[in-house]
Amino acid sequence: MMTVTVTDYVITTLHWDNEFIVAPRAINTVDKNHEALSVYLFVNQDVLTINRSQNLYRFAYHSQRVVTCHKVRDISVRVWNQK
Repeated sequence: MMTVTVTDYVITTLHWDNEFIVAPRAINTVDKNHEALSVYLFVNQDVLTINRSQNLYRFAYHSQRVVTCHKVRDISVRVWNQK
């Protein structure tokens, strides 16, 4: 199972088996149908593309194999410095 965590911060993380891979902030663009896309380019050359208007998530392995993913849930986490 693969888990991608998109945060409100600068990085996105990919956890897959024993691998932990990061991507910088998403590149926001539009496709040929003028639909908004968020593209996450991971350092290992994997790519996550999100089309929020169609609720469509696609993951492309660096080997070019593309799979459709399913969003499981949103969670909100607040972190604070407890003294």
